[in-house]
Amino acid sequence: MPETDKPWLKSYQLGPFKLEQSLTPYPEAPLFHALDQAAAAFPTQTAILFEGRSVKYHELKRWSDRLASALAKVGVEKGDRVCLYLPNSPEYILCYWAVLKAGGVVVPTSILRSEDGLLHELRDSGSRMIIFREDFLERVEAVRQRTEVEHLLLSSIAGYDLEPVSRVLPRGAHDLRLLLKEGDDEPPTVAIDPHQDLCELAFTGGATGVPKGVMLTHFNRYCTLRQGLAWYLKPLLKGLAGKASVLVAIPLFHVFGGFAAQAAASQALRIILLPDPRDTQAMADALIEHRPFLVPGVPTQFMRLADVGLKRVNSMLFSGAAPLPLEVAENIRHKTGMAVSEGYGLTETSTIVTINLSSFSRITGFASKVVPGIGVPVPDTECRLVDP
Repeated sequence: MPETDKPWLKSYQLGPFKLEQSLTPYPEAPLFHALDQAAAAFPTQTAILFEGRSVKYHELKRWSDRLASALAKVGVEKGDRVCLYLPNSPEYILCYWAVLKAGGVVVPTSILRSEDGLLHELRDSGSRMIIFREDFLERVEAVRQRTEVEHLLLSSIAGYDLEPVSRVLPRGAHDLRLLLKEGDDEPPTVAIDPHQDLCELAFTGGATGVPKGVMLTHFNRYCTLRQGLAWYLKPLLKGLAGKASVLVAIPLFHVFGGFAAQAAASQALRIILLPDPRDTQAMADALIEHRPFLVPGVPTQFMRLADVGLKRVNSMLFSGAAPLPLEVAENIRHKTGMAVSEGYGLTETSTIVTINLSSFSRITGFASKVVPGIGVPVPDTECRLVDP
C-alpha cells in the first residue's frame, strides 16, 4: 500500500513529538527474548505484584528458565500445545513464559469455560499438557480421558511460592512447586523460527460459531509489542522503562489481557495484577494505592469505576476489547476528570490495529483536545474502510 493511501501517517504525533512512521526491521527472535532483555536491564524491578506476593524481574526470568527445563524433562517438546487453565495469578505469567522457552505453544482458556467448552479447546488444539489450580482438578479429570492430554501440572490455591498442592496427584500429574526444583538454571535449547513457530493458539468465537484457534507466531506477537506502547510512548520511555507500573485487571487468558502483561514486561514495568476482573472496588483501591501509569480495561470496568466515585488519579485509562460509546467516555471524564484512550484490535491481528493518540496527548498534557474514536492504524499496518 503506497504512502498516499495512508493519510493517517500525518497524525503520528504525541503532542510536539513526531512518532516513527515505520518500525522495520522487527525483531527476528522468539517472544521470550523480550522478557530476558527486560530482566537483564532491570533485574531488581518488581515484575508482578499480586495480593501481597511480589516477583522481581530476575526472579521471573530465573523461574521461567527452570520451569522450561523441567517441562522439557517431563516430555514437553517443540510445538506441543500446553493449555493454561488458570485465573489471573503469578502462576499464569510464569507458566506462559516457561512454555515458550520449552518450545511449546500456549493455549489460553478461561476458568469460566464450561466443561464442553474446555473439552472442545483441548481436543481441537491437541493439547498434551494442561496447567491449572488444584481446585479445578475434578473438572479436568472429567474431560481428560476424552483428549490427548498426557500431563497435568497443578498449582496450589495459595500459590506455588507459598504452599505445595494439597490434593493427591493422579497419574501423570505434577506439583508446580516441586517441579520447579527439578529444573536446571538454563532453559532447554530449542530452535525457534519466529515467522513459522507459534507462541499461542488463542481460541475466539469471532462474531458467531464455535470458537476456533487463531495461530499467532512469535513474530506476530513481538511485532505488536513494538507497535504498542513502545511506539506511541517512545518520547517518554526513558522515564518509564523499569520504573512505571501497569494495572492489569483484564483476564490474562484474553488476548487483550495477555498482550497488556507482555507489553508491560517488555519495558520492565511493574504489573499490578488483580485476581478478579469483576471486582470494581478492588480496582479502584489499587488505582488509589499504587497510582499506576497505565490502566488497560474494557468499557464496563471504566463505567463501574466512575459509578463507585473514583476521583482523579494521574493514570492513563486505555479501553479495548469492546466499543467505547462516546457518552460513556464523557461520563467517565466528567466523574473522574480522566480522559479515556481507545484502541481497536482482533485476536487474529495478535491484538493491536489502531490507537487513539489524541487521548494520550491530552493525558500527558501535550494537547488540550481529544478526538474521540479508535484512532489511527499503528505503523506498518494496512487498513481500508469497506462500505463505511
